[in-house]
Amino acid sequence: MNVTRVLRSASLDETHSSPLFPLRYESFLTLALWILLALATSAAVEAQTLTLLSAVSRKDHGSAGTFDMPLSLNQTTNATVEPRSGGPTTILFMFSDDISTVNGTLGSTNFAIANAAFSSATIASNTLTLNLASVSDGSQVMVFLHGITDLASNGFTGTNYVAIRALYGDVNRNGQVNIGDMQVVKNWSGQPLSAANFLCDINLNGNINIGDMQVVKYNLSHTINYVPVVMTLALDHSGSMVGNRGSVLLPAALSSFISFFDDNRDRVAQVSFASTTNVNASMQQPFKSAITNAVNSLTFGGSTYADGGLRLAQIQNQSVSILSGQNVVKAVVFFTDGLPNTIQDTWPINKTYNVGGTDSGNSYAIFSPSTGLQLPNSSTMYSGPRPAYCTTMTNFVSIDGSTQTVGAANFRAEARLRTIAAANSLRSMTNVIYCVGLGGSYLDTALLQIIANDPALLLNPDLASYFNPDQPAGEVVIAATASNLSHALQVIVARILSQ
Repeated sequence: MNVTRVLRSASLDETHSSPLFPLRYESFLTLALWILLALATSAAVEAQTLTLLSAVSRKDHGSAGTFDMPLSLNQTTNATVEPRSGGPTTILFMFSDDISTVNGTLGSTNFAIANAAFSSATIASNTLTLNLASVSDGSQVMVFLHGITDLASNGFTGTNYVAIRALYGDVNRNGQVNIGDMQVVKNWSGQPLSAANFLCDINLNGNINIGDMQVVKYNLSHTINYVPVVMTLALDHSGSMVGNRGSVLLPAALSSFISFFDDNRDRVAQVSFASTTNVNASMQQPFKSAITNAVNSLTFGGSTYADGGLRLAQIQNQSVSILSGQNVVKAVVFFTDGLPNTIQDTWPINKTYNVGGTDSGNSYAIFSPSTGLQLPNSSTMYSGPRPAYCTTMTNFVSIDGSTQTVGAANFRAEARLRTIAAANSLRSMTNVIYCVGLGGSYLDTALLQIIANDPALLLNPDLASYFNPDQPAGEVVIAATASNLSHALQVIVARILSQ
């Protein structure tokens, strides 16, 4: 609040003419109260942010009642171990203020969940209670919260997720069931349940006894099952990313995205595409520093050579040797904000060029395949004579075997066909494709579903034939605006880590 405005608008009594005391004593008090109110209101507005204060995993221990195990909200530490039967099935999130949701309805869309299934959720004042099902022992459950607001529709800031390792019998929570857990249960055996020992009631019968010791004995040497991830990020850095602020917000969103993967067990690469393609960070381990530097170094401009990006992603993923029988998740995260509009061809003059570059109209350009720079006077948007190399570029052979006339519309159609073919090739090598689309005039959600082999295709009779049940099924997540990119990528984190 503007204090100067308050001073000018306050009601002042000027009936006293004394130059030393022009105001009544009561008026000074009124003015002081106005100023204090203004400052307090301003401070309250500035401090009004909704945050996640704490979270717990709640279990019913029979006649002993319910006991809550605190969950870590520290993003730099390991996930909290839940050693009790069933893993984390009821999670309570406590916020700094009473909460609601963006659309007033709480449901599965407010959560992205890895290694568990949404069952139900409720809100009571500042507490959100989430019930989960299908939690597998030995898995890491992750829950991301989305669309949660306070009652004034302010979104919350800070940590929006919890990670819990379901490991039956690991009462000392060191990541492995061993003799140490047996000793802890033995020490508390026969004692009534309390805040100090409730985790030792592993089987939830309300008592610590031989039954709990048998659980530990049966699960000795049991640990978290971690399936390594081999992943390439294929990123659109075309010129349209500037106008929609994707160029500003994508780097931070992707840096957060890769933080959820393991630097020492996973392998990640980054490629990008615009008027040409680039390998920004080759497949490596550790990878976080390299990927963070690569995404922060992206420059944005040019057209959308999407099939080239997918083919580079295939090369990166296939560069990792996987032993026979080894369980590995192979994923490609394909990000774009528009349509494929550029192809690469070798023309009758025995030169390879990238051509296309527009989402509509009759104009197209010719680009250097090595630099991505537009060749001089190569576009119909420019006046003056076209260079000699253009005059021999009259036709090209489509991927479907037909001969097509050079032209912007045909380049766009061909770019679509080649992008689909590149995606089919990727999936034939057991790679799962996850597509993240940044909303805009030229974003084609149906095309992204075809690229990802998203089961959502089956819901549309016109697209159902594109779904290939013999290849890995991926998923499409749309970020309506660049500010939604982190949300979209967290959904993809949950899907990849659930494989």
